[in-house]
Amino acid sequence: MTLNQRLALTALLAGLSTTTAQAGESYANVGIPGVMLGYAHSVNSQWGLRGDVATLGSVKRHFTESGITYQGTIKAQRLGLFADYFPMQGGFRLTGGLTLNHMRVRLKSQFDGTTSVTLGSQTLTPTAGDYFNAELKFPRVMPYLGVGWGHQARDQGLGFVADLGVMIGKAKVTTTQNVVANYPGLVTQADVDAETQKLRDGVGDIRFVPQVSVGVSYRY
Repeated sequence: MTLNQRLALTALLAGLSTTTAQAGESYANVGIPGVMLGYAHSVNSQWGLRGDVATLGSVKRHFTESGITYQGTIKAQRLGLFADYFPMQGGFRLTGGLTLNHMRVRLKSQFDGTTSVTLGSQTLTPTAGDYFNAELKFPRVMPYLGVGWGHQARDQGLGFVADLGVMIGKAKVTTTQNVVANYPGLVTQADVDAETQKLRDGVGDIRFVPQVSVGVSYRY
């Protein structure tokens, strides 16, 4: 083997060793939809594959929709599978993928017996024992599109990562209530259907779940 051939072989083996050493990366993000832990693998200098899990836990908020005050409980967990494309030298990337989700919002009406509300075409003053509750449930599988920074093939060590994107899917709204039974002759099923439609036209018209997160990574 000539000197030039030996030098070429040495360079090739060094390159393969470097590529292998730089292929894997663990990362942690915080933001929306919560705390994320994942693993990224560089296929080559332009493409990478990733998978992560995220959880928001359980978050409580108060909402007012169509004059009714609700206590909302938001729960969100998801598993994401992504492909990253790096169009330029550096960390900027385009990301596409799928998320497997358990995301829902439960809205519990906060009637107090003194505040009047309108259900459909009827105005009434529900007691604390009355309820008109709703649930928003997002699809189990949603496509993901976004942009970001980080996870590119690079030297071993710590790095910065960020994501800005959306999971695409419309929430399904269902309601449960006892006001038709408790106010016969005043509230009808048509009133309940009209109020349910208002929810679908309001909070139920959400078609995207955002991801806005930053974090750190370590490349092996």
